[in-house]
Amino acid sequence: QLAAVCCEAILADNGIEKQFPPQVLEEARQIQEKGISQREIDNRLDLRGEIIFTIDGADTKDIDDAISLTRTENGYELGVHIADVTSYVTPGDPIDEEAYQRATSVYLVDRTVPMLPERLCNDLCSLRAGVDRPAFSCIFRVNSLGTVLDYHVARTVIHSDYRFKYEEVLEVINGQPGVTPEVEEAVHKLDEIAKALRKQRFEHGSIE
Repeated sequence: QLAAVCCEAILADNGIEKQFPPQVLEEARQIQEKGISQREIDNRLDLRGEIIFTIDGADTKDIDDAISLTRTENGYELGVHIADVTSYVTPGDPIDEEAYQRATSVYLVDRTVPMLPERLCNDLCSLRAGVDRPAFSCIFRVNSLGTVLDYHVARTVIHSDYRFKYEEVLEVINGQPGVTPEVEEAVHKLDEIAKALRKQRFEHGSIE
């Protein structure tokens, strides 16, 4: 109860509105999930054939980023994929104006006050496994040490294959079975790259 009272005080002190205005909720309610049209797909880089997965906490609902790793002749292509909200929100509409005022989602001890209505952040714009989703992707060309050789940004359409929890990824890293060999290889290589990048950060003065 004390945590709840403190969180209410924090919200009030900072002028953070917990509820969305009725017109914003109505706008979100009217958005229908019709899937991605072929025309939309044709205007995007189609990455649905890549092995893509998300890694989040067990209770995460707004799954807004995913990763992928593909072996190439000279190294790897590492993809970071962010949900493309612009497929559902247009400049100047009530949802956009409300999101502009809020600026960000607010994470407290016992709750999250989202920037977008739940219909969007926890559903339509969530990169759920097994569903095609529009995304913005930054695709890095990296060597085996994780050094970025090149990158490009593109509007994409992706299909997440797995929704990992942090504990599940740690199990894969520790050698426990449960995923396909391709996913296992990607997880292990991403772990190597992450550790190499972390080492470089510390060598350049980053603190923990």
